[in-house]
Amino acid sequence: SSMAIVSNTCARPDVLECACELAARACGAGIAIVTGGESGFGRLMEREALQEGGRVISFLAESLLERVYQPGLGEMIATQRALVMSMIHPEAKYTATHALERNKCLYALSNAAFVISCEKGRGTTWEGASSALRNGYCEKIYVWDNPEIPGNRELIARGAIGFHSPHELPLNEMKRAWEAPDFEQTSLF
Repeated sequence: SSMAIVSNTCARPDVLECACELAARACGAGIAIVTGGESGFGRLMEREALQEGGRVISFLAESLLERVYQPGLGEMIATQRALVMSMIHPEAKYTATHALERNKCLYALSNAAFVISCEKGRGTTWEGASSALRNGYCEKIYVWDNPEIPGNRELIARGAIGFHSPHELPLNEMKRAWEAPDFEQTSLF
């Protein structure tokens, strides 16, 4: 089971606290965290998974070659707790176009996605979440219902599921549902 945790590069303490709390709870439930591995928020999610003994999938929009050798992430790869992927050349530099394409993969790799913060109408976090809602890249998209973040409220208005606190999310139940087969095999005999 895996879940994406995404956010813009907002450094608001409440945003970072919510994201770290959600990541810690996901690791505790045995759910892998899917992130973009970007400088700032994505790397925070990688560090949180490392500290919590969890697993992480980083799908990059930048140089794969440079990232796999960085402290922490390299250790997680060696112990089979991290997977680092990219759909671009291993030495390619970050571009917004790469990030937008990467976001499709973040959502598609996840059983559910959790948006912590996005700016309404701007940035790759907004574009990724809006596109995922429109195109069904992910079964469910949850958004932190914080009245101080208008972009989040707009995503909820467009069909995302709001949550007020990571503690209200039944992650263990979600994981069981994600791992249950969609059908039951019957026997003719």
